[in-house]
Amino acid sequence: MADLNDPAAAALAEEPQATPKEPLDDDSFRAQVKTLIEAARDHMDDDVLPQVERATDYLNGKVDAAPANVMFTEDGTEVYEGSAVVIRECADRFRMMTPEIARVFLSSDEAVVFQPQTQEDEPKAEQATDYINWVWRVRNNGEDLLLDLVHDWGIKFCALKVYWCDQERTTTQQFDVTQAAAMALLQQAQRDPDVLSLEGEPHQVAVSVQTPEGVQTVPDVMVKGQIIKRERRGHIKIEAIPHDEFILDPDCRTSEEALLVGTDQWITVSDAVALGIEYDEAVRHATNLPSSGSTGAHMARRGHSDRLRTGNEDQSLDWVRVVQAVARIDRDQDGIAESYRIIALGDEYELYDAQLADDCVYIVGSPFRRPHEPIGMGIVEEMMDLQDVQTSLVRSSLDNYRRANHPRPVVGTQDADAYQDLMSWYSGVVRSKNPAEIGWYQVPFVGDKAFPYLEFFRQMGSMRTGIDPAGMGIDPDILKGMTVDGSKAVVTAPQTRMEYLIREFAVQIQRPLFRACLRLSVRYQDKPVVARLRNKWVEVDPSSWSAEMDCAVRVGLGTGTRQERLVGLLALMAKQEQLLATGSPLVTLAEYRNSLQELAELNGHKDTARYFKDLTDEELAAAAQQAAQAQQAQMQMAIEAEAAKARAVAEVKSQADLQAKQLDAEIQRQKIAADQETAQQQAVMDLTIHRDKAAQEREAAQQKAVMDMTIKREELALQERLGMQKLELEAQLKREELIMERELEEYRIRHQRPTGDGNIPEVVQ
Repeated sequence: MADLNDPAAAALAEEPQATPKEPLDDDSFRAQVKTLIEAARDHMDDDVLPQVERATDYLNGKVDAAPANVMFTEDGTEVYEGSAVVIRECADRFRMMTPEIARVFLSSDEAVVFQPQTQEDEPKAEQATDYINWVWRVRNNGEDLLLDLVHDWGIKFCALKVYWCDQERTTTQQFDVTQAAAMALLQQAQRDPDVLSLEGEPHQVAVSVQTPEGVQTVPDVMVKGQIIKRERRGHIKIEAIPHDEFILDPDCRTSEEALLVGTDQWITVSDAVALGIEYDEAVRHATNLPSSGSTGAHMARRGHSDRLRTGNEDQSLDWVRVVQAVARIDRDQDGIAESYRIIALGDEYELYDAQLADDCVYIVGSPFRRPHEPIGMGIVEEMMDLQDVQTSLVRSSLDNYRRANHPRPVVGTQDADAYQDLMSWYSGVVRSKNPAEIGWYQVPFVGDKAFPYLEFFRQMGSMRTGIDPAGMGIDPDILKGMTVDGSKAVVTAPQTRMEYLIREFAVQIQRPLFRACLRLSVRYQDKPVVARLRNKWVEVDPSSWSAEMDCAVRVGLGTGTRQERLVGLLALMAKQEQLLATGSPLVTLAEYRNSLQELAELNGHKDTARYFKDLTDEELAAAAQQAAQAQQAQMQMAIEAEAAKARAVAEVKSQADLQAKQLDAEIQRQKIAADQETAQQQAVMDLTIHRDKAAQEREAAQQKAVMDMTIKREELALQERLGMQKLELEAQLKREELIMERELEEYRIRHQRPTGDGNIPEVVQ
């Protein structure tokens, strides 16, 4: 709020305010629209379309260079005897580029992916992605449309129109109902403004009814007729605009900022009426032969001129000039220009209709952009001078080759008729002052000197466009004798430039195209539509989506060759499988399915839904829970197996200790028994020695020696027998321990639970 104590502010407040301007009247508005159309038409005719015409001619095999050898006859007629061959450098490079771009953009059914702005927008973004892809691929035949756009784009620029199209059609429904149902239909038709007519006629029929006496046939009255209704359907329409039919404000920086952008077309009266133009107005501006300032570009595009339609009594087939455009005009004079969708007719651009609307978007782009200009340079334009130079070099080489291989005879000058023989550069006679001289005029062959220049200009073409035969797989001999790194550099270098061109097309054309489709769907799709998305019929309501969602164009680009990308993807999938097996949160089935989808697309399968099912959030959660349960069960089973193994080992050790103790006790018992037996025998011997000591002293001594030896042998035999028994017991314990470990392993395998993917581990043999 201004300070009233400030003198400057008070003086400013006392100044009279500017009087609002009056809105433009109809005549001024028409004049301004006509001025914008004429400026846009003149800009295209004078500045852009001559370049398009020349580039199209070069693409079709025309050059500015004439044959090298031109002679004139007596009447002044030009005679071309030199080679007229054309090196179609522009067409060759362009046709090498087109399949690569088509493969990149058409290798997947998913051309665009919309990115949610919030977490709540994620399911809507997924549905918007499926729906806009369906609009592009199915409703507008996106594959054919893309190829047309790439062709125009490579010449100089491509332009397309995206708009909301309201269609109206009539449908007829037959009915044969009772009188009560017919009255209900009539009442419903009176309330429905889309019902155009309802006709019905009663007729007698015989019906069967149940009576107390039984089933009887009685007459009844039915009404048979038809209902004719009007149906209104709207959908997004995408159209490619030919070069010569596109008009653009000459001072704009982008097509969105243009004061006028649209189309200037010659169409039939019938097509004009289909646009909503009244028949009388279309006929008033019609002619039997279209004419335009862009005739040269028009003929270069079509290959022929338009036909004059004479003797045609059907005026609906006459031509009428129609301008459809979006103009930004401040009609209400409030300082802000509004967007009007206009239609003008005839060569004078008479304004037929102008409506405030934002349901139409024009998009334009070029391969090599020019900063702050909507139209840049095309690939064909970059190659035209090289086509001229190479054509001249090849023509000169062929002319030299023909003259070197066809020597001319030399005759004396006294031949008065020799002039007639000199009419040819290649087979004519050469006169000589020496009357006796007869010989041949030999031209040396120097055409091979042009071959290095041809190779030089081919390399220049590769540097300009990034399209090289070595990188496109045309000539494998080029890579012979190179190292692995060198051949990889030769193949990868043009791919880098090709990826740049593809990304330019995606950013300039496809990204604004899909964003326009989203905005038009959100704004004008007021009724749910049923579409087949991911092989399922789904009801889609775009009115709840966010029109400001960003999008990413899906292109099959990557570093290296296709085989290298395939190997890298397989290595990535192997790592994902390892993480899935361990239950890592880094990878879920959703990410693994994305890898499978990329693998299918790399192998040339567009419809990946035929091979891999799209999982819902509930299915992903259930699969994750099942995998966690399986992993927990596997860990529990491993713990139980380890515990069972420990118990078995402890049991085997206890049994072995018990057997060892029993063996020691047996050895001790046998030793005690042997000692007792020895003591008894010693006692008997002592009694015998005492009873007959004198008489049997020698015999006793001998017997004692024998007994000592016997005892020694028995002790040794006993110790050997006890050692053998101990070894046998130890071997038996070892065998039983091995048997127990094998039975434990088989028990663990038999009781192993299935893993998360449903596979049963193989039993160890």
